[in-house]
Amino acid sequence: MKPNRRAFLKGSGSLIIGLPLAEFAFELGNSGRLFAQESAVKNARLVTMYFPNGAMPEIWNFENALLPLADMKSKIILLQNVSNPVTQPTQDGHEQGAAALFTGSNLDGQAEGEHQKGTSISIDQYLSRRIDMTTSLKKPLVLGVARGWAGGQWRSPTWYRRSWMENGDPVSPLVKPLEIFKTIFGDQSSVEMKKLKLERQKSVLDTIVEQMKSLTGDASKLPASHKDLLLAHLERIRDLEKRVMEQQNDAAQMCKVPSEMPPTINFGGDDLLPYSEFDRVYRLQMDLMTLALQCGTTHTGSLMFCCAGEEYVNPMISNETDHGTSHWSNEESKRVYLEYRRHHAANLRYFMDKLNAAGILDQTAIVYGSEFGDGRSHVVNPQPHLIAGGGGNLKMGQIIDASKGKHTLNDIYSTLLTTLGQRTEKFGIEKYNISQITEMNKV
Repeated sequence: MKPNRRAFLKGSGSLIIGLPLAEFAFELGNSGRLFAQESAVKNARLVTMYFPNGAMPEIWNFENALLPLADMKSKIILLQNVSNPVTQPTQDGHEQGAAALFTGSNLDGQAEGEHQKGTSISIDQYLSRRIDMTTSLKKPLVLGVARGWAGGQWRSPTWYRRSWMENGDPVSPLVKPLEIFKTIFGDQSSVEMKKLKLERQKSVLDTIVEQMKSLTGDASKLPASHKDLLLAHLERIRDLEKRVMEQQNDAAQMCKVPSEMPPTINFGGDDLLPYSEFDRVYRLQMDLMTLALQCGTTHTGSLMFCCAGEEYVNPMISNETDHGTSHWSNEESKRVYLEYRRHHAANLRYFMDKLNAAGILDQTAIVYGSEFGDGRSHVVNPQPHLIAGGGGNLKMGQIIDASKGKHTLNDIYSTLLTTLGQRTEKFGIEKYNISQITEMNKV
């Protein structure tokens, strides 16, 4: 006898009918979503990472400025002699070079000070629009430390913003670790509530399986043909349950919400972070960025250490400032300048180690760079760039001389986005896109 659909549905019960098999998903707290058909762990990730005051081309190598990364060459694409053609000579090299970094565009030049804007979107925001739709944050996590004190004066926001919206508005970074934690996970009470919610969701499949067993058993009054359909349906549910639970267990091992809140940081009466706290807070930010990526809260982010031209000073290196030594005029000042470059590279190394420990370094592309090359005269070209980590079709473990193909920073960004699965012919100012950098793509 051919099964009657109406009788089948009536006898099966509403619980089974309400199960959306094809799109069944568990929500993992406020840390993203875990889907039965595709784990968020496999998604490409992108983080931009800025350091201040540039790096001269002769030290942009693993023997000098990048010494802390020397044993991680296999996880890096080192780009040398990268042209930045978009900078306008009428504007300060710090501000303009930093604005072009990650956007391939310039400032609009129609306003000054607090009202200054960019002209295009940055790569973190661009990619986020395409891969963060299913994350809980649905946008990049933008973090950074800065005071905005550069060249002996307080600077406008465009000096200390490295993430930009489509309309050119700069995005303000989160600074305070406790605020960042709550953005990712909510407060502790909400975390506990979401854990309880997850436990309730886990029981749904078990309930359905038990109900179907009663409908297919000897005591069931359903016709044999209907029981056969239910048994086949039950096998699909069991297979779904197995796959979902495996992915949930993987995610539970990877995404571990800290049991304690981050420490409270003293920002002082002006609510500006003192330079003495920059390194500690920045490392806390990198820890939290790792957690956000690991848990699927977002797949994109931005990290900024100092504003462009920041007068950051670290007594462990020197009493001279980072910015001051970028204008070195003697061998001792040049030595300190190099030590500051290595200090920034050590921050990148710290972030790479954190991502590696979390098991996601090879799926996370970190775009690391600064506003210009030789800081003594604010010479933008060549602009220091590298890509660390991995993801998509990026071919890591190589040094690329961008001058051989006359490649610009625009070419880097269009190629990077393409290798991460978002085919992009041009990025930023169209006329400065030369061609894709084929060496970056392993396909």
